[in-house]
Amino acid sequence: MNVRSFGRMSAASLPAAHRLMRAFLALVAMALTCLLPLHPASAATGIDWTAGTAAAANSWFSVTYGNGLFVAVSADGSGNRVMTSPDGINWTSRSSAADNEWISVTYGNGLFVAVSADGSGNRVMTSPDGITWTSRTSAADNQWVDVTYGNGLFVAVNGDGNGNGVMTSPNGINWTSRTFAAVSYWCGVTYGKGRFVAVACSGTVMYSGSDCGDGLAYTVNQWRQLALPCVPSASPADVARVLGNSPTANLASANLGTTWSVYGRNATNSGNTSLFTSSTLANGAGYWLKSSAAPVNGTLNVAGAAATITTGLTGCQALSGCVVLSVNTTAAGTRMLGNPFPYDVAWSQVRIRVGGSAGTVYTPSAAATAGYLSNQIWIWNGSSYDTWDDTVTPGNLKYSQGFFIRVLAGGVGQTIDLLVPAASSTIVTSLPQRLMDQVASASRAVAEAVVGMFVSPAHAEEVPKGWRVKLKVENPEQTMKAQAVL
Repeated sequence: MNVRSFGRMSAASLPAAHRLMRAFLALVAMALTCLLPLHPASAATGIDWTAGTAAAANSWFSVTYGNGLFVAVSADGSGNRVMTSPDGINWTSRSSAADNEWISVTYGNGLFVAVSADGSGNRVMTSPDGITWTSRTSAADNQWVDVTYGNGLFVAVNGDGNGNGVMTSPNGINWTSRTFAAVSYWCGVTYGKGRFVAVACSGTVMYSGSDCGDGLAYTVNQWRQLALPCVPSASPADVARVLGNSPTANLASANLGTTWSVYGRNATNSGNTSLFTSSTLANGAGYWLKSSAAPVNGTLNVAGAAATITTGLTGCQALSGCVVLSVNTTAAGTRMLGNPFPYDVAWSQVRIRVGGSAGTVYTPSAAATAGYLSNQIWIWNGSSYDTWDDTVTPGNLKYSQGFFIRVLAGGVGQTIDLLVPAASSTIVTSLPQRLMDQVASASRAVAEAVVGMFVSPAHAEEVPKGWRVKLKVENPEQTMKAQAVL
């Protein structure tokens, strides 16, 4: 049967396999719509450079990349202090929200944010697309010289030397003044490994964020898988001193067993056991917690030092090293462990070592194929388990949260360790709604055109009941991945 006659088949005679092919082709078309603009024609090395032409001969101070677009800002020019480019080569002038001295621009949470060193009540501007910009009011009319995004927060620094030399915003629109660590001309700020770091032109450094992170937001009356994101400094590191230290932080130890409860795992990590105020807590272990009373400031915080990292491990996926988590293999079944770091870690970057320090190292999928350990992790979201793996639905070990793994029959009695890399994940487990809307709008026409080559629109049917279409989007330039069920 040729394609032409196939297109004239009746809906009733369209085989289920061909209907499934229709759904598959639509998925391919949508994926191509997202992926094609993201791949450059050649690999970038950062070594060989080629001169290009800006959209205008302005004083360009900062450039960033996001949502498939390069965006640069300048400190001078008339009505053209922004320029954009889809490829970094061909640039187009754009109008800024005001002709201020725009010094820095960044991208995060689906939004471009720029800050300036002058202006009156308008030293911030934002744009969802890099083209249309809106003035925003900064926390103070300071000389804002750099802005970055990380851990759900925009942070900007200024060189005025004033006491409110830092400002933060969860959305790029509403800003709050913060006091910096020392009076200096702060020139740059960035985020990495759970910490904001700023540098000054006068030779000073300051940072925000502890080795334990900013604390886990907790919703009352909800079971939560819990992990300590650092090695607690309390001695002994028991429930009372680590979690029950209200009113300074967290919960009241006197109420353990009444308003709040903590469960650990038994000796074989195959079941839960109630913990007491004197029970010891450890970095890398997984726990269950539930409380009817909110912790101090609404977050659970741990004071301590960074987890013990081992360098030079064969198979470790981070140059800075890995934390080694041992898996109990006395029997097949689920085991709960905890993310040892104050940031999310990509499960796909964790390695499974079988046979001790000189053993064989596997990816999660390879370990599953070999019959040792499932390639999936399970994390309780408050009402059900989210399931992630290292290939089809990549996910993260979450900050301050425990996770389940499963020992398979072939792993029983084996020495199995997880090599958890000291590297923040770049995987997002859901697409920003703005991007989802763009994907849906752009891909629909392409998908329908591809399907139309095979199936007449008059005979098109829904995907057979029980089938789902899953879209995976990957941006190699930002090393980000996400997926959604359509």
